[in-house]
Amino acid sequence: IVACSKCKDCDAFLCAAHVQVHRISKSKRQHTLMELLPEGQVSAAPKCQIHTASELVKFCKTCGFLLCEVCVSKSSLHESHDVVDIGEAADSFKSQFTSRLAALA
Repeated sequence: IVACSKCKDCDAFLCAAHVQVHRISKSKRQHTLMELLPEGQVSAAPKCQIHTASELVKFCKTCGFLLCEVCVSKSSLHESHDVVDIGEAADSFKSQFTSRLAALA
């Protein structure tokens, strides 16, 4: 049996059968699954759980959710929200983390 995905929440490598269990389990369906590349490395960009072919490239600062382009363009849920590029959100979180860490020192 070969692992085809990794669950970021459980920190576990999963075969295809266990990926399906994760997707239907009430307690695990919101977990972030990352597809493994042929070399066994994890894909850099996780996929949207709704639009499974789309990568998560945006961050909704209002909700705190990662979004794909399809979620942003075709859904009215985030229409009036503050949605930014995932890199910008990562930089902001890094800056906040660094500031808080410095305050503890």
